[in-house]
Amino acid sequence: MLGIALARITVPGTNLTSPYRPHAERQHLAPGLVLVAILDKVAALSPAVTGFLLCAAGAALMDRVAESFAGRRALRAEIMMLGGSSALAGLGLLLAGAARLGAPWGEIAGLHVAFMGGLGLGVYAVFSIAGLLHTGRPLGIAPWTRAGAGLLCASVVLRIAPEFGFAVEGAVQASAALAWASAFLIWLCVDWPYLSSAGAKPETRKQDAERAHRSSEMRQAAE
Repeated sequence: MLGIALARITVPGTNLTSPYRPHAERQHLAPGLVLVAILDKVAALSPAVTGFLLCAAGAALMDRVAESFAGRRALRAEIMMLGGSSALAGLGLLLAGAARLGAPWGEIAGLHVAFMGGLGLGVYAVFSIAGLLHTGRPLGIAPWTRAGAGLLCASVVLRIAPEFGFAVEGAVQASAALAWASAFLIWLCVDWPYLSSAGAKPETRKQDAERAHRSSEMRQAAE
């Protein structure tokens, strides 16, 4: 579902035309292959078949990363978060598929990269971009929001490090979970003043009041 949602998000100005779709005809390829991999799990086919399907789904998500290659503007935080979400999800599925095919790491490492990283960063990106657009603000990710995205990615690295033989002292799982949750708390602290009614602009409050008044008049007329 997240893949379908991200396929619909366009950040204005990524290219001369908008939306920028280098492979527009393949925008649903990744969600489709993920669905096939899920059906394979339900059907309980062999680990090898599941591994190949997971790798195929991961490669399709990597194809989505190509949408980030829009010249210098690819370095914008909005573009990097959206592309990073697809990259982490694709990498995670590739790691999980390789583990099914005999790679010397656990499948759980790939799932953490796909879900903590890919899904987590995708939701974070949607929150950050939609939070700007739906409150009438121009695009431009705040420094603290960027730091939250970096913290989210760092939590993924911290969580999977032991799976690849890197010794990390302390409570790894608790620290990774705390860092991951803190990223969303940072976003909430930055955007809440704009999302709450107390932080809305005067013109926004006036528009909301006018819409509420019109809705009330329509209900009265219907009665």
